[in-house]
Amino acid sequence: MRITAICREAWRDIITGTTGTVVFGTLLSIIIAGLTFLDLTTITGLNHQAQQYRSSMASVTVLQAPGRIDGAACEALNQLPGAQAAAVRPALEPLVAAHLPGTTMQTYEATPSIGHVLRATPGSPGGIYLSRTVADQLALDETSTINLTTAAVPVTGIFEWDETDGRPPGYGYSSFVPTATQRPFDECWLDTWPINPRAQADLNYALLPAADEDQPATKSFQLNTTHGATFDGPKLFDQRPTRYVPVPIAILSFALGFLAVRRRKLEIASDLHAGVPRADLTLKHLLETASWASVALIATTPAAALLITANHPTDTTSLLALAITHLATGLTSTFLGGLVALTLTRESHLNRYFKTR
Repeated sequence: MRITAICREAWRDIITGTTGTVVFGTLLSIIIAGLTFLDLTTITGLNHQAQQYRSSMASVTVLQAPGRIDGAACEALNQLPGAQAAAVRPALEPLVAAHLPGTTMQTYEATPSIGHVLRATPGSPGGIYLSRTVADQLALDETSTINLTTAAVPVTGIFEWDETDGRPPGYGYSSFVPTATQRPFDECWLDTWPINPRAQADLNYALLPAADEDQPATKSFQLNTTHGATFDGPKLFDQRPTRYVPVPIAILSFALGFLAVRRRKLEIASDLHAGVPRADLTLKHLLETASWASVALIATTPAAALLITANHPTDTTSLLALAITHLATGLTSTFLGGLVALTLTRESHLNRYFKTR
């Protein structure tokens, strides 16, 4: 019966507006949701940077050594964690589309994993990879067959190559022909994600010994340097400006919880003077605080989930956990603030509260 009476009293305070459920619930929602969204937006920006870095092929390191790349050894680099590798060399004869006999495609031969390195959309096996420019000009897609002057072959995949984003020219209007020949290649392309600082050293495993001193010098370079030499995602995440967001969430939520209870100090002191047990008052004010804290919970949770799933479809679990942590920090601090305010309110201060009301 006692608990029922306490709940009934808390309910009366809530529905009459004494608790300030709407006002404090709205303010808490703004604090938690605003700061949480700020952090999630910053992380979204980092995610977009990572996607841009990778889509521009800045994560690809190339070992250039004409006639000295072992194709099988280069392909073996695919066994490294997060690695895609393929050996490349210019074809002896460029391919020519049958209905464009005067136009030749820049043609390269490559080991079978070239489609993964180029991130080509998959098509029919046993054919060739075309750049998007070639495919569009010839009105082809991944299900098509390209008629060459020598034969008709299926399109194994189509890859994007934007020569305006820093990538080297020469591949925007090109084709890659997968080959299993043992003849040495000229380059080994290694794409690692996350970025592997040992990529250059790993590439050396694909290098054949020089037959003589007249062999051209080897060169290792990043395929696209526009977006920087490396992208350390974990470091950027750990050093993001919003990593301290839980601190202002905790401080502001604590202050709001404290204010919501402290503003009723005269009422609380009067109840204590009338003989209401402090435990009963504590339960009542916890219930009232929960009424407006739940507003923030209901408002923030689905909005954060929608933001995360819309921008990070492949990494929702960890980001949802981060958002829940921010929310839990805010709610916990709110209740702590209310408890501290209630603890500091004394019956002996009733006259002082009355005079300063």
